[in-house]
Amino acid sequence: MQNSELNLALRVLDGYSSASPLKYGQIESISPNYEVKLRQGQLLVKLASSQDRSSLLSSRDRQFLTEWLQYCPARLVRIDPALGAIAIQLWADVCKQTEKVTFLRIPPAQGLRKHQHRFSWWVKRIVDRVIAIVLLLTLSPVFLGLSLLIYFDSPGRIFSYQWCVGERGKLFQRIEFRTTASNLTTQHHQTTNDRQDPDKCNDLHVTRLGCWIRKYSLNKLPQLLNVVRGDMSFVGSSAYSLKDAIRLAPDSQRQLNALPGIIALSHLNFNLWAKK
Repeated sequence: MQNSELNLALRVLDGYSSASPLKYGQIESISPNYEVKLRQGQLLVKLASSQDRSSLLSSRDRQFLTEWLQYCPARLVRIDPALGAIAIQLWADVCKQTEKVTFLRIPPAQGLRKHQHRFSWWVKRIVDRVIAIVLLLTLSPVFLGLSLLIYFDSPGRIFSYQWCVGERGKLFQRIEFRTTASNLTTQHHQTTNDRQDPDKCNDLHVTRLGCWIRKYSLNKLPQLLNVVRGDMSFVGSSAYSLKDAIRLAPDSQRQLNALPGIIALSHLNFNLWAKK
């Protein structure tokens, strides 16, 4: 059933009725550089093994890819980090639009699975979400005040969204208050977030209000929503942006299996050590 639906999507959208059927598990490239493989209900996206592979989806735009994914029976998509930030972000955006869960393919971390199935781990997750909901309700006046200040200072979107790598490589959008000018492109917003220093305004596009917000780390308050969704914890591993995550060596990518936190455990340990 899955094979017939996938083949139908490829033929209807492309109008290529003479193509041979796509067998289950067969690789089909969707660009000159990467290919997809349907396996065990998952769609695997990786670099193409050769440049001369024929393709029904080759050189297609975002709209076509979106329509194709709507027909694809897979509910989960795993992407090879070797594709690069631009291609992975395109897939992440399209998967979000088609309501498919997206993961970055990373090496497994030994012992992490057992740790996460302990009763104390699930209690921590529940407590994190409850505390986050309470804080969101308590700080709602602060959220409203900052939202109004940001809007009147630089009319536009109140929040900025950045693709990050979460637990076991799951991609999610980290939410923050926008601290840059509203006329910037989404790509520049994300680049600025990658290199931002919470104590300094190291980008000319950061507004004066944004500089003040960063100084007191108020831009991180919306990350409470990420905690409620289960994407983050209050204290955990460093939250790597998609751009930074794919730059890690394969062995270093094992740390991406851990649940990221609003406060990085490594920074917390360093601050405690510095005070001694």
